[in-house]
Amino acid sequence: MLNAGRRSGATLAELLVALLLASVVLGTATSTLLRQQRTASSLGRSASADAQSRAALGALGIELAALTAGSGDLEPGQATDTALQLRSVVAGGLACGDGAGAATYVTESDDRGEPLSGPAPRVGDSLWWYGGAPAEWRVRRIVASDSVSAPCTLASRPAGAARRIVIATPDSIGYGAPLHIVRPVRYAFYRSGDGSWQLGLREWVEGAGGFASPQPIAGPYVMRAGNARTGFRYFDAEGTELGRGGAAVPSDRVARVRITVLGADRGGRSASDPVVQRDSLDVSLQPASAP
Repeated sequence: MLNAGRRSGATLAELLVALLLASVVLGTATSTLLRQQRTASSLGRSASADAQSRAALGALGIELAALTAGSGDLEPGQATDTALQLRSVVAGGLACGDGAGAATYVTESDDRGEPLSGPAPRVGDSLWWYGGAPAEWRVRRIVASDSVSAPCTLASRPAGAARRIVIATPDSIGYGAPLHIVRPVRYAFYRSGDGSWQLGLREWVEGAGGFASPQPIAGPYVMRAGNARTGFRYFDAEGTELGRGGAAVPSDRVARVRITVLGADRGGRSASDPVVQRDSLDVSLQPASAP
C-alpha cells in the first residue's frame, strides 16, 4: 500500500538541474538572436553601401560615356579629383524644317516610335547641329524655347508635340539636320550640412549666372581610407595618368575617367572604426573622330 503521508515533487537537486538547463537554453537562444540581429544589421549596411555605389557609378558612367575626347565636352580647368564639369545632353532629334536662327524638332523615338521623354531645353542651353559648308558640328546658345504643334515626316508622325528653339545668331539649320541640346552641369563630391560626404549635381542657371546649389545624388561616402580615396582620376589616350593632388588636369587630353567611391560602414565595427568598401568604374570617352 502507498504511504498516504508521503508528498510527491522534485528535490532541491532536481530543481537546480532544471534551472541550469533552462539557463543554458535561454542563453543559447539569446546569443542566436543577437547574432541574427547583428547579421541583419550588417547586411542592411552592406546593401545600403552597395546601393550608394551603384547610384554614383551608374549616373556618372552614363554621362561620361556620351562625351567625346578633346571636343570640349569636359570644361577646361574644371576637371579635378573631387569635381568634374561637363556638357550634359538634355535632348536630341532631327530638324523638321529649314530655318534661319531657329529650329523645330521632335525628340528621338524608341523602337515603338514613341518619343523619348527628357527635360525641355531652356535659355542658356546650347544647340549643336550638323550641317553648313563645310559640314561639321556647329554650336550656338539658345535664347528661347517653346512647345509647338507641328508635323515631322522624318519621324513618321503626324502633327503633334514638338519644340521650337531660337538661337542667338541667324545661322541656317537645314531640314533633317541631326541636333542635340546640351547644358553645363557640375558633379562634385562635397561635404553636406550634417558633415557627411555626398555626390551632388549642380546645373547651370542662366538667370543667376552660375550653378545652382548641389542636389545630392548618392552618399554618404568616406573620402579617404589608407591609400584609397573617393573621387576622379584622369588618363590620356596612352593610359598615362594626368595629374594628382587636387589641381585641374588638361581636359582636352582626357580619354578615360576613373570614378572611385568608398562606401561607409559595411561591417560590424563601430562608427569610429568603419569597414570601408571600395568600388571603381573606368569610363572611356568616345574617340575624337566620332561625330
